[in-house]
Amino acid sequence: MKKIMLTCLLAAATVVQFSSCSKEEDEPSLVGTWLSTSANDKLYIDSVLTWDTTYTMSGQEIVITFNADKTFVGGPIDGDKHSGTYYLDSKNLVIDEMGEIDSFTYTLNKDEFKMIMGSIHEDDMNKYSVETITYKRK
Repeated sequence: MKKIMLTCLLAAATVVQFSSCSKEEDEPSLVGTWLSTSANDKLYIDSVLTWDTTYTMSGQEIVITFNADKTFVGGPIDGDKHSGTYYLDSKNLVIDEMGEIDSFTYTLNKDEFKMIMGSIHEDDMNKYSVETITYKRK
């Protein structure tokens, strides 16, 4: 009886170990260095899309490195870099740079990361802009 119980426990532990490992391996990670490749800007006036343009970031690339310890360093590829801390919740990337906190919607897969930023125009509350920057893993 003890032998059967021990065999069952070992089999269960093996199943749990393999199922938890494969799940973690399939989940994309933000940790690493990312280089911007393109941006898309949209302008809505009175909830109607009035402008939609996509452009490459050639010559204006942004590089961001997200570290496993929840710190980041980023900025123009040939310019001054900014640093701070970050965390992810279900749909938002929250960045804290010297006490200034910004939150961005994001999408992430193995090799592509998108930051989506929306803002209401101060001069006209009926105008809303959305900018999406696409990054590729470096």
